[in-house]
Amino acid sequence: MTELSIPPEPIIEKSESLSKSEIEQVNVVVNYLWQKWQDILTRRDIWQLNFQTFISKRYSKEASEWLSKRLAWNSLVQDIIKTLDSDDIEYKFTFSLSPTGMFGLPEGNMLIVPSGRRITSDSIEFGSFEMVKRGTLPEYRKDNEKISIKAESQGLKLEFEDNFVFVEITSKNPEEARDRAASLVYDFTLALTLWCGSYVSFRIISGYDQYGRPAPVIHRLGLLQFTSYNLTDLAKQMQESIYVTRQSDLRLKKSLEYFSHAAFLNKVIIDLEGKSPEQYVYLLSDIILNLYKSVTTVIGDPKKDKDYQSRYKKYGIDYNFWKSKIDRLRDIRNNWDVAHYHISREKLVELDTIIRESFLTTKQTIMKYVEYLDNLCCAS
Repeated sequence: MTELSIPPEPIIEKSESLSKSEIEQVNVVVNYLWQKWQDILTRRDIWQLNFQTFISKRYSKEASEWLSKRLAWNSLVQDIIKTLDSDDIEYKFTFSLSPTGMFGLPEGNMLIVPSGRRITSDSIEFGSFEMVKRGTLPEYRKDNEKISIKAESQGLKLEFEDNFVFVEITSKNPEEARDRAASLVYDFTLALTLWCGSYVSFRIISGYDQYGRPAPVIHRLGLLQFTSYNLTDLAKQMQESIYVTRQSDLRLKKSLEYFSHAAFLNKVIIDLEGKSPEQYVYLLSDIILNLYKSVTTVIGDPKKDKDYQSRYKKYGIDYNFWKSKIDRLRDIRNNWDVAHYHISREKLVELDTIIRESFLTTKQTIMKYVEYLDNLCCAS
């Protein structure tokens, strides 16, 4: 049973109500109901600004009808209570599509012109290597040419403005709402890639619920890109690297190549945060696959190498490490369907948290092999 009850109808003079703007009409309802329901709403993490946003978006028309005596007070408030008590909440997510040039918008240093336009390049004087004549200049889309489309798909509302996509969805769970919205936009980019003949990607920008509260999004701050450094650690790492290069061993080189590719994919994955959840899954899977290949190149593959059970001992790898770390990596590779990209969302969250551990396991395995090679060299 709801905690909220319908308060007595406020007395508003008709002449006063007609002179109010739409925003003022909404505020009459907001301020009155907020006084009556404040304690209950704040316990639900709905504050006055949230409540105002909610009424403005959902009930501005009804508020105006009540003030003009075309809608009964009880009907208005009863509907508001029903929406407030519902587990279903409306969310709106904003995405952007890339490349932006296809929308007639600036795109880095790319020359943007309408299709079919004849293009000439800048003229450079060979003696001075200075530009002496301008070529074609960028020509972006005009205001009246802007892409503006409203549609529905998979039961969700879509709105396109230039390269921005707005998705409205009703859900009981904000993460589920975000994932469904992102999945729809991903499906759209796959289709658009097909029709355009060039790769189209997306990233999520923001998400808000019906009260104006931020919804959780996978988001990376793009305003600041930086690299931090520690020269003391770097010097040690360079010494270790020199130590490794002294071992002229094809097995070691192949293992290092797999490890290097996994590190490369891990770098790429940062740029995909918030863009394409499916591509994100593929990259996580490929990272694990390459780390697994890096390890099995050293200690062997149980399906291929008869000495798999003994080789790790030969290289001085502790049994507990082999059982708890290396076998864990093999378990992820074999039992989680990583090779076929069929990871469940629950396991994906867990997999994301153990990527760093997997890198460390692989590194430690390789270094044990390096020590083994070094000991062989010293013994000879």
